[in-house]
Amino acid sequence: GGCAPPPLLASAHGRGRPPASPPGTPRQPGEPARLLGWMAAIISRSNTSSNYVRLASQTRAIGLVTLHILASLPSQYPSRRSLVAELFGCSTVRDVPRLTSFEIALLLSHKRALAAIASSRFDWGVVFEEDATLHPSVQPKQARQLLRHTLAFAGSLGRNLDDLFLFLGACSAHCDQNVTQEYFGQVHQSLLRGGHCRGYCAHAYAMSRRRAGTL
Repeated sequence: GGCAPPPLLASAHGRGRPPASPPGTPRQPGEPARLLGWMAAIISRSNTSSNYVRLASQTRAIGLVTLHILASLPSQYPSRRSLVAELFGCSTVRDVPRLTSFEIALLLSHKRALAAIASSRFDWGVVFEEDATLHPSVQPKQARQLLRHTLAFAGSLGRNLDDLFLFLGACSAHCDQNVTQEYFGQVHQSLLRGGHCRGYCAHAYAMSRRRAGTL
């Protein structure tokens, strides 16, 4: 008993958002840079922190609409049990002893971000932790192109785009092969990897609104 979805604590930037456009929609003459039809859900303790302000500026330059997701902290809950209950949306759930309270709070923050994407009007959403940043060798225009090319390539393989889960960053990433510059413009060669990849962290990833609603 007592099961219910946790409340969403977020603040939006740029309300009055334009209707979503399909991922990869070509830019029309006179259309502003915000053209991807994507939302960036940024997890942060404050929307005035230097990390948040920097990342929000970068995501807007890429063409995303930013949304602040208030980070969950163990200190915000009267007990560890209440923290776990909000994560699972059920007051009768057992504890998760393998995870620290901070790890559980981080999972809850990501759950809030996914809920924001699922309830948005945007086709796709990107979840960022506030310490993520665009690599200095990658310009916002290049990042937009990479996102478009990724979806276009997946579509050419007959993949259902709603099923995709895109990792946009990783820690200690290892991939099977390097990739040539042919399809990626001036992105530095050291950043291009292909094949099967392995890595750590989930500080930057993207999925469709429909996929977010299933998680």
